[in-house]
Amino acid sequence: MHRKSGLTVADLSAATGLSVATIHIALNGIRYRSDGPRIAVPTDITLVKLGSPLGMDPQVLRMIGRDRAADMLEEAKLAGPRVGVPSEQEAVAAAAARAALAVKVLSAFSSDEMMAEIRRRKMSDE
Repeated sequence: MHRKSGLTVADLSAATGLSVATIHIALNGIRYRSDGPRIAVPTDITLVKLGSPLGMDPQVLRMIGRDRAADMLEEAKLAGPRVGVPSEQEAVAAAAARAALAVKVLSAFSSDEMMAEIRRRKMSDE
């Protein structure tokens, strides 16, 4: 049972869709292999899926250098409880789609236009 939340690992599994084993590995930070225990770092998706039902503050993730997970947790909180956390593959696909869109948008401008815009922004920041 998670001490502060009162949730059991089975409760977390039901709430997150993560397996009991994945939750144990994420909470303990250790994965057991045939050659012994190994340090296991949970993925950002796992942290977000666990963070939501546990009421984790995204700032906690930022303090340990997990900024991407913190951003995803904030987005999940804004989206509300009905919206699920994307899988790792969905998150990677979404990032690739955003990058492809940025390339298309940037390719619409000439180098001279881009340089002029950068100069304009620098001057407005000063």
